[in-house]
Amino acid sequence: MDIVTVRVARPEASQVVLWERHPGHPTGEVFLAGAGSFEVGLTPAVKARLQDGRLVVEKSAVAEGKSVAAVAVEPVVTAPPADAPETEPEPAKPRKRAARKGGL
Repeated sequence: MDIVTVRVARPEASQVVLWERHPGHPTGEVFLAGAGSFEVGLTPAVKARLQDGRLVVEKSAVAEGKSVAAVAVEPVVTAPPADAPETEPEPAKPRKRAARKGGL
């Protein structure tokens, strides 16, 4: 399995992009979150996150020819620029209470 060097597209979001146990990874397990570069196996889960834009192949790895297989995986959706304002999530709707049975 090919090994590629990736980084999280939006490290400031403080979200885990991928946690996976797979024999194709150099250490057998990856936990991708935050800033930094990560060497991972090119598993189906990694390919999916490269395609949806949550992971980005490091340019240095592409220049060194390490990720020839990953170059063919172009992200379909690009991540917004780092200086773009974050949209506020919609507030959660209050939970409906379950009907109580019995009683007076």
